[in-house]
Amino acid sequence: MFLSLILASGCAPVENAKESLKKVDIGVDLVGVKMTDNQFLSFDVLLKKPGVGLSEPIENEESLLVSDLPEGIQVRSIQADGSFCDIPRFPHRCEVKTEEGVDKKTINLEVEFADGTYGTTKLEVGAPPPAAAARILAPKSIPAQGSQFEITFEEVMADSYNVTLYMCEEYNNDGINPCLNEFSYLLKRLNGVLVVDENSNLFNPVLEEKDGLITLKADLKLYFSESVEFLVEAKKKNTILNTVYETVMTSRAVFETNSL
Repeated sequence: MFLSLILASGCAPVENAKESLKKVDIGVDLVGVKMTDNQFLSFDVLLKKPGVGLSEPIENEESLLVSDLPEGIQVRSIQADGSFCDIPRFPHRCEVKTEEGVDKKTINLEVEFADGTYGTTKLEVGAPPPAAAARILAPKSIPAQGSQFEITFEEVMADSYNVTLYMCEEYNNDGINPCLNEFSYLLKRLNGVLVVDENSNLFNPVLEEKDGLITLKADLKLYFSESVEFLVEAKKKNTILNTVYETVMTSRAVFETNSL
């Protein structure tokens, strides 16, 4: 059963901006929690109005948008501790900053609906179990132009690793991202064995594991004028009472040409 919270109306003061809205009871189902680098906590929620029997569908097989739902459950805005959450799709993703080592956080939610109603509640979000970052051990210095892609990092027994390479050009003050030359590989565990995902097969990647280290190589040549960045995201997931908890730890190695 989802973690649910029901708000009793009349528990919070009505702000001036809410005087034209009617306050109602709302419920919140917490369906996903993600902690990134022990400080950015994001969570996914589904909303409901228990008093009138309206709720956002748990299963959204038809890829419905909020605008496709009855007006009484159409969300106009959601704020989590004053920060706006995602609206067009549901579950709604919210993000707040937290402190390292905090195992749970109480968050103030405020929701407005298209039918002129609103509700507020407090949601206690538990942080996922802590995890280790996959420290990058190689390369240790800027790769030569035209050299092949190779990275070595620590095995931290994550469920998966996202390995991304950014080759950046000089920024020309034209609004265009200078690091569009980007390549990513997903490493995942299949029957307990770490493998390269079948959709991450560009440039013939080769995965090696030895002595607690992971090395990924590919026939991808490195060319960049400004900088090159190697990024590893180690991810772990588990499910508790139908709520998915995910921990993401990132490691970076950035080399700039002007440092030569």
